[in-house]
Amino acid sequence: MTLVPGWGDLEFSTPERFARVVESVPDHLALTGGAGVSLSYAELHAETLRLASEVLDLIGPGPGHVGLLADLSVEAVVGMLGILAAGKSYVPLDPSEPPWVAASKMENALGELVVAPARLRESALGLFRQGGSVLSLDLKTSQRVATPRQTVGPDEIFNLIFTSGSTGTPKGVVQTHRNVIFDTAASASVYDTNPNDRYGLVVPLSFGASVSDVMGALLNGAELHVLDLRRAGIESMAAWMRSHRITVTHMVPTVFRRWMATLAADDQYPDMRLIKAGGESLLRRDFEAFSLHFSDSCVLRNGLGTTETYLIAANLLRPGDTPEENILPVGTAAPGREFAIVDSAGARLPDGEVGQIAVSSRYLSPGYWRNDEATARAYLPGPGGDERTYLTGDLGRILPDGSLHHLGRVDEMFKIRGQRVDPAEVETILLEHPGVAEAAVTAQATREGDNRLVAYIVAEADPPSTSSLRALLSGRLPPHMIPTAFVSLTELPVLRFGKVDRRSLPPAGESRLTAEVEYVAARNSIEEAVVRLSAGLLGLERIGVNDDLFDLGLDSLIATQLVGRINQDFEVGLTVDAVFESPTAAGLAVRIGEEPASRRIDDVVSMLQELEALDEDQARSRLGSGG
Repeated sequence: MTLVPGWGDLEFSTPERFARVVESVPDHLALTGGAGVSLSYAELHAETLRLASEVLDLIGPGPGHVGLLADLSVEAVVGMLGILAAGKSYVPLDPSEPPWVAASKMENALGELVVAPARLRESALGLFRQGGSVLSLDLKTSQRVATPRQTVGPDEIFNLIFTSGSTGTPKGVVQTHRNVIFDTAASASVYDTNPNDRYGLVVPLSFGASVSDVMGALLNGAELHVLDLRRAGIESMAAWMRSHRITVTHMVPTVFRRWMATLAADDQYPDMRLIKAGGESLLRRDFEAFSLHFSDSCVLRNGLGTTETYLIAANLLRPGDTPEENILPVGTAAPGREFAIVDSAGARLPDGEVGQIAVSSRYLSPGYWRNDEATARAYLPGPGGDERTYLTGDLGRILPDGSLHHLGRVDEMFKIRGQRVDPAEVETILLEHPGVAEAAVTAQATREGDNRLVAYIVAEADPPSTSSLRALLSGRLPPHMIPTAFVSLTELPVLRFGKVDRRSLPPAGESRLTAEVEYVAARNSIEEAVVRLSAGLLGLERIGVNDDLFDLGLDSLIATQLVGRINQDFEVGLTVDAVFESPTAAGLAVRIGEEPASRRIDDVVSMLQELEALDEDQARSRLGSGG
């Protein structure tokens, strides 16, 4: 039976489909990124088979899980394909997460091998508690060998991705080749994917969403262009998208929003035809920014998906549309899926009522790895004989036009930069600090429309410093789970039955905890400008010039915005490294002052013009302050 036109009966695995594409377009560009590394489909296939051979030499044939310590690089994509070609499933491990987190995933997965780019080999060696092997990814284009492909069935495991559950214990979501093939085929049919497309991969491989980009490109003969935003920074994305003439890309709304913030009013992307957004709420003002920079033929897809289901619903928007909701609906059901809103007992609710989103499909994850109890709670018999229903844990309601409005998590988990955060997991660690009596963690919207994590602290005596709290958390949690603001309260608001009333927690403001430095005001015009820019991005009223900006909530994405605005205002060329090396307003002011002399002369002229408007006493005072 043909389920998707042009894809046959879908009774094959991803390595089989990839091999067919290679035979069809062997000389077509397949993969490029990093330091000018580019591979044709034939070259990529050879690298894939070579790696598969090495995997089989180490752990033998048959199913099994192999760790993939994956930064966003050409080597990591080769690693993913090579593991699959060996008949194994890959377990993506994020190099930025604490080593013990990755080690626990490998232990849970019963994995004996980690594949890692050569530059991450030392990190990979520390991921085994009871012994294992590390295979370095090193492209050897001059030593290609062909090996027989392993037979992989469509219902064998494709990957195992761990996500945090409501208890804070990671759950391993199993996905199959059949589900990936169907999702890729259905998307190709809806979006007319073809070999002329150039996919821009900016989603880390540790995200389930990355599968739709890697497979969407490589199982359709398209080009896959890789950009690691952690290394390159948001400010590089605008030029990269234009120079590579990207046609399709995928990102969480926070990244999209910050990309749009780097653009000039007349910046255009005529080649872009599809932007897929998901993982967080997409706002009407995001759509308005999209309409300014993309052609009428480009589609902004607002979607909702989970690692367990892949895409659930999609809302296709084009410049000129007039969305009414401030938070845009996620649209109608994706191919092969049906959704409903159910109550706590699992009974279907009428349209318009708020409840849990339930998804029915033949193409759901088989369940959670080695966790039958969690699988039984989340997966129920579906309306059809070969369907099941998955309870997403997300709240939603169905609008009058039949589209789905996503309203957040049932269990109060938040999404920060597209990743789930369980507040209880953060609170538990905060309570280990000797100066913390009570703690509550919630998400708040910033002025930019993003979510940020805020921790509220009731102290035992004197409030602990921000730096001590961040130090405690940073050794235990991944970066997206570290609060960007810490607020001191005399008591936490509670509901009648004693549960913390998170909705009554005040906005983060003047009650913030402080870092362990004395407040020093700006002493010259450059410091004043840096303080103003930093405070605006962090949503703060006051910043001292010696305050560590990372202690005040700065992250790598905000750092790229700060550098971009500094460069624009001062006409200098700082890189994001400057913020990491000099993370205070005073330090950044020095870096600005060290820029070329021609720029400093402009500053002197500006200062002289400023002094001309002052009387003698004011001018003396201005000069004496260091201005």
